Amino acid sequence: MTTTLRVHDVTCDGCERIVRDALSDVSGVSDVEFLDGEVRINGDADVDDLLRAVEYAGYEGELAGEEPAEESGDETDEETTEE
Repeated sequence: MTTTLRVHDVTCDGCERIVRDALSDVSGVSDVEFLDGEVRINGDADVDDLLRAVEYAGYEGELAGEEPAEESGDETDEETTEE
């Protein structure tokens, strides 16, 4: 099984090494590969464990394919009334 994560603020080879080492220590990970701004993890590791490892390494990550939560201030779901 392959899990793909987006990890923010990975700006150099040293950052990649830190994240790769953290992910490699997670039980069930067989391989970690950085491609096109994403990290592909092969193995049967739990996604929550992978995200915790990324956070513990000092980075913010999310499952690729999920839109990041944005605070747009647009409240289209609420009714507005004009007086």
